Amino acid sequence: MKTRIIHTKIWKDNYFSQLNRAEKLAFIYLLTNESINLCGIYEINDLELKTWVGLTDTEIENVKKTFTKDGRFIFYKNWVKVIHHGRYNTNYSGTKNEIALQRELTYIPDSVSKELDSLSIDYRYPIDSPIIHKSETINHKSETINHKSETNSKYISQDYLKTLKDDEVEMEDLIGNFTCTRRQILDKAEDFLDYCISKGKVYKNYKSALSGALSKDFGRRSKKEKTSKSTERYDKFGNLIGGVTQ
Repeated sequence: MKTRIIHTKIWKDNYFSQLNRAEKLAFIYLLTNESINLCGIYEINDLELKTWVGLTDTEIENVKKTFTKDGRFIFYKNWVKVIHHGRYNTNYSGTKNEIALQRELTYIPDSVSKELDSLSIDYRYPIDSPIIHKSETINHKSETINHKSETNSKYISQDYLKTLKDDEVEMEDLIGNFTCTRRQILDKAEDFLDYCISKGKVYKNYKSALSGALSKDFGRRSKKEKTSKSTERYDKFGNLIGGVTQ
């Protein structure tokens, strides 16, 4: 049996609260119907929306236009893609789930995958607020929910990539570990985020994934380099504003 956890604050969410009746019903159904999966791309037809949600043909057409314009869902033929699926979907971690996710992606026809990717390119930035706990992991064997600490959740979710430019402590840590500049780190994080969103790629820990990419592209600093202190200072955009590297 599939499980989806809907946060109760959905009813006070800025975006959700301004939707009309048909849009609210469709929104919840698209996130919780039995076809929803780990990758957030699945087949659905208008008959299902008419039967299970009770929408008319006109309401279905209007709902699709609204959700597409607002960057919440992308529709192509009888397929739907949940934009920023990671922000809605519970974080199902573990090797088996990673394998299952990759397997789901292989079921999507190449023509559909390419079209959905091209249609999704304009939706790089996050939605107003998460509706479903990303920091909760479902353990199907014990059927218990383990709440991650705030610190671990910061590294596990895609928010790590989105807020990195404003986290000076984390930036200093990365600069101290890898032979690259602040600008290179921010560019890599942005490119990595684009890749995850466009391909529906999900990682258990986004800090570890980014660190792996930085290590591959730039290499790690030696122990001697790590002990050298840097007086370089950058603005929030990654531009050097003063200081030199010792």
